[in-house]
Amino acid sequence: MDRRSMLKRSRHSVTEWNLLSQCPRAYEWTYIRPKTLFNNNVKNSNHTSKPSSVESRELGTEVHRCLELGDEEGLRKLDIQSESVLEWMHTSPLMKQAGRGREVWTELAFEVPLSDEVLVGSIDRLVCENGRYQIIDFKVMAKEKSDAELIKTYQTQLFLYAEALSILEPQAKNNTEIWIVVITTNGVRPKEVLEVRLPVSEQSVSEKSISEDMIGASNQIILGKQGQPKPSFRCRYCSFQSICEEGRAFFTSSPTSPGEVN
Repeated sequence: MDRRSMLKRSRHSVTEWNLLSQCPRAYEWTYIRPKTLFNNNVKNSNHTSKPSSVESRELGTEVHRCLELGDEEGLRKLDIQSESVLEWMHTSPLMKQAGRGREVWTELAFEVPLSDEVLVGSIDRLVCENGRYQIIDFKVMAKEKSDAELIKTYQTQLFLYAEALSILEPQAKNNTEIWIVVITTNGVRPKEVLEVRLPVSEQSVSEKSISEDMIGASNQIILGKQGQPKPSFRCRYCSFQSICEEGRAFFTSSPTSPGEVN
């Protein structure tokens, strides 16, 4: 028996599968057969300010935490224009606190069975009000994206959340709204909060199982199949750009995609 046929990776995360849907090569090189990146001479102007990029990611993580927990004092202590974010927190229906007929969960970690596999993840904010559910996911990013780009980038992640929720709570099936909440930054200063509702139809969640596609695709790569590149606007931010010819070629020929801010 081919030993590769005995390989199995029965535990998967939503983050991993979202990357798989974006680019199978990046999924393979990140999680299955990790590539080590060394300093090289490939010129890439998008990576020249690495320290500030790290600082931006750290700030984004902290803003994300404060949003999840409703930590107003924490937001005020950050080097951001916190008042605009706080105003949104106080006025958006998505951020209403729990009350009569309304339940709210933050950072809801889950682990659900999918056939003989397991999917794990964490939902930033889950609301159940009068029997209807809302999945709310926070994103903090340095550059604006169009609604279409946001949906293309994150819809697999959020549909997987909806699928997991329907397993945990069958009443949520075909009864869930999905929202992306984006805080766009200019340097390190959020300048707006954007709410984008994903166009989820009943068929999207009930008849088409995103997880079935992901199980099949991930298992093929786990068993040795090479992940194929999927060049797109995301190549601009990919850490493998210096060693991925297809991604570098796409970035070079298409340096700015629609919806980005120069």
